[in-house]
Amino acid sequence: MNKISAVYKITNKITGECYVGSSKNVYNRWTDHKCPSSWKRHPNNRMYQDMQKYGVELFHFEIIVPAVPTRLKVCEQEFIDIYHPTYNSYRANASIDTSDMREYENKSAVYWFKDENGKVVYVGSTNNLYKRMYNHNWCIKNSDKPNSKLYQFLRTNNYIVDFYYTEEYKLREREMIEEYKPIFNKVRVVSTSKLNISVKAADDYAEYHRQYLQANREYNEEHREYCRKWAKEHRDYFRNYYRTHKEAK
Repeated sequence: MNKISAVYKITNKITGECYVGSSKNVYNRWTDHKCPSSWKRHPNNRMYQDMQKYGVELFHFEIIVPAVPTRLKVCEQEFIDIYHPTYNSYRANASIDTSDMREYENKSAVYWFKDENGKVVYVGSTNNLYKRMYNHNWCIKNSDKPNSKLYQFLRTNNYIVDFYYTEEYKLREREMIEEYKPIFNKVRVVSTSKLNISVKAADDYAEYHRQYLQANREYNEEHREYCRKWAKEHRDYFRNYYRTHKEAK
């Protein structure tokens, strides 16, 4: 089978949860997802846990859009923002197993810690989720430093860490802090003049970030047009593939 570079989606037919990913060879990646050896290597992966629970045959695989290899991650992020796939999130109780999180390297995200009752106690953001979780994990395990109240709490209590990808991670972090008022996010007390300056700087940054995203979307229009043409040209190929695959079953 020819290699196809594309963004794909895997959907749980029972729960409706989904996963969005990308690969230079999507059919090899789908085979790897279905392989029990992958489940053993990533025991904390929720999608693999559900595959063992419900069976692989109850998961639907589909190609969302083809993409040139250099644009795979950009396209993947676009569809993650559209679908908000729950299987792309990572949950862990009492510890962060970073061995399962290599796929989150260089991913921009907002993340938050919740206590065992589901209350948000800390909200953060990063442009490299794997690196940030690795640092948090190191701080939790090393009790001598840093002497943060957050890490003291995480060492002695059960907790859940969750996140979602977004290019507007700084803005989303601020919105979540305002909404949940987590007890371990620092609240800085400043004078009125300094507060006005900081608010203006934040608004300027927000406007700059919106302009940057708008420019990036316009730049991606050319790529989307390429994808539409590619899909139109290869429509018969995909129809024949799915027909053959269905008959083989």
